[in-house]
Amino acid sequence: DMLEIHPAVNLGIAVALEEGLTVPVVPNAHQLRLPELSLAIQEVASRARAGQLPPNAYQGGTITLTNLGNFGIDSFD
Repeated sequence: DMLEIHPAVNLGIAVALEEGLTVPVVPNAHQLRLPELSLAIQEVASRARAGQLPPNAYQGGTITLTNLGNFGIDSFD
């Protein structure tokens, strides 16, 4: 019944770990150019896999990006 519009895009990146799925956040992703966003996504995913992110790196996401195409998934909720 409600649509909430956030003033910023804090992009959650779904990262698969042996322990399960984690979602670190790229804050203010809407302010980054595509090459900068790509680099930020790679960095946050790499640091998440290495366990090098502080707890607050997982807070404040407004939308999450994932890639399930590798698993033959067409859509999900």
